[in-house]
Amino acid sequence: MAYLEYTLTPTVLELIHTEVPEPLRRQGIAAALAETGLRYAREHHLTVDIICPLVRDYVSHHPEYNNLIMR
Repeated sequence: MAYLEYTLTPTVLELIHTEVPEPLRRQGIAAALAETGLRYAREHHLTVDIICPLVRDYVSHHPEYNNLIMR
């Protein structure tokens, strides 16, 4: 099972950890999880606090999500 661990408050989505089992890696699953979390935040007008290095890397390659990131 692959997952993106998060916490949610009324205003902040904290993306904590992405886990993808070894046999499923390098198939874009982690990127899909990151994108899903970021789209959720956008749709619900949330600020995103990124703890997970993988999500941080994803955002570095997808600057369209920069305006969601907690500074």
